[in-house]
Amino acid sequence: MTQTTNHYIQTGEVTSTNVPWYDAPLQPPLPPHIQALFETYVGLSPSEAASRIESIVRLPLPLSSSIPYLPLLFFILNLNLLHPRPLPRQRSKAWRITPYPCIGQHTFLFTPITHRPHLYTEILSRMKNDNALFLDIGAGMAQELRRFVADGAPSGNMVAVDVGTDFWELGYELFGDRGRLGARFLRVDVLNEDEDGDVDDEDEGRKELDALKGRVDILHAGSFFHLFDWSAQMCALRRLIALAASNALFVGHQTGREPAKETDIGGKPRFYHDEESWRKLWREAEEATDTQWEVETVFGGYEVLGLKGDFAWQGPFAAFSARRIR
Repeated sequence: MTQTTNHYIQTGEVTSTNVPWYDAPLQPPLPPHIQALFETYVGLSPSEAASRIESIVRLPLPLSSSIPYLPLLFFILNLNLLHPRPLPRQRSKAWRITPYPCIGQHTFLFTPITHRPHLYTEILSRMKNDNALFLDIGAGMAQELRRFVADGAPSGNMVAVDVGTDFWELGYELFGDRGRLGARFLRVDVLNEDEDGDVDDEDEGRKELDALKGRVDILHAGSFFHLFDWSAQMCALRRLIALAASNALFVGHQTGREPAKETDIGGKPRFYHDEESWRKLWREAEEATDTQWEVETVFGGYEVLGLKGDFAWQGPFAAFSARRIR
């Protein structure tokens, strides 16, 4: 184990791009579905899209002090993969906010829901034909929202939720749609409680989110649940179920583990699911909320997203869907 790696695990901080999840810049040709999004929605050629992505997401900027690596050092299990790399003296806009692997490896652009065509087609149809209300939890740069909008879904029926505004603002820069994207953004911490267990009324956006209780038709949580331990996941899931309409569909993805395990990163526990533990979490949530859901999970490698390269060190890719039946 290198001294740098040991620092990651003990403190949860990333202080450079000398990590295995920071890849070389994107070069044309881009993966087809990424290029299609930037051509149809943004109006950029392959070379223009690649340049935009790097300039907004990863263009080197003056190096600041160490950046807290909030959620995703869970995958540093196979330490022999941490080979030495040159240490750039600068870092990118998104990397400076939080150096997630999805930023360093561009995987945030792969919108996993589009790789489950039966669900994507259903969701798109419900938004276009039934005015379904779509809620994106932990939206980041809201790339999933834009994918649906590019395919004809009305953005006025979309709500994005996150704990901060930085990635949301970068999304406007990346996609160049400030003023034409009608989605609402709510700054909300779905885990925020006061000492009595009640929701903190000062949490910005909370009242607007609470007004959606029982009304949300489609819920999406991409790379969200694996940021928390079991109890926090249960808290979040209960609150999100409270927002769900009677015929709601809940979809998302996360990094898993086989077998499931809790990992401490920088003093913060994270729980990573296998199929059995994920179903158990849902059974407990169903009991707590007096609801019933038909839960499906897909565990496998990242090649299902069309990704090339070594992603095995992140653990299995875990996609899920849950359909409310009561």
